[in-house]
Amino acid sequence: MKSLQDDIVRRARGLAFPARRTAHGVIRGWLSDLITNGDLPKGTRLPAERELSQALGVSRMTLRQAMDRLQSSGYIERVVGRGGGSFVALQRPTVDISNLMGLSPQLMRTAGTASSTVLAAETVAVPERVAEALELEAGAQVHWIRRIRFADGVPVVLENSFFPRDLFPDLLERNLTGSLYKLMDSEYGNAPASAEEELRPAIVAVDDAALLHVPRDTLVLGTVRTARSAEGVPVEYSEDVFRTDRIRIMVSGRVQAEQPGPVE
Repeated sequence: MKSLQDDIVRRARGLAFPARRTAHGVIRGWLSDLITNGDLPKGTRLPAERELSQALGVSRMTLRQAMDRLQSSGYIERVVGRGGGSFVALQRPTVDISNLMGLSPQLMRTAGTASSTVLAAETVAVPERVAEALELEAGAQVHWIRRIRFADGVPVVLENSFFPRDLFPDLLERNLTGSLYKLMDSEYGNAPASAEEELRPAIVAVDDAALLHVPRDTLVLGTVRTARSAEGVPVEYSEDVFRTDRIRIMVSGRVQAEQPGPVE
């Protein structure tokens, strides 16, 4: 471990600071690249702030700005007390929220283990906001499933999902701990083929904070999604909360051909 610390100090002495970039931004990018590329494995103890700031040729305040951002982004963890310091944290699994393959297979690809716990599963009268999204009449019945998703044993996502009962009549009798999208496809032939999703950065709600094991003032990413089948029928409405300190959120896209307009 000491050899890794010596290597970090050696690399720090050679780090360049371009004129148009902030020093703390350069340091943050440099360390995050080392962590992401696997040069600094999980649990690596970083050099003490005094030693590292001297090697970099910056003030401890500048270094601390970079370290604060790395901590809030989930790259490092700080331990207080004897034997404490800054350590490389568990790498964040990557989830593409625009990918309709579902969360379970994505977590399985990028995390060591992935699991879920069902917190609630009931058939209820459709709430007004859900009825509008699912294009249902007032009083229609929907299945409400609330789950917490884990990556490497850490709670990372809270899901609140609603499904039209008429499309998925015995859904709640199925195993709800795996991929619901896979279940919707294999058992009902109504897998999501497209979705509209809104992103809502927010402060975590008090009840959600307890479930996600985070402080009450933690920033989280909320999403609101309406998924449709290949025929365009709404099949799911979901309100999810993501821990961005423990999961890396991506949105993929593609350039669409410009539609020809009227000739003037």
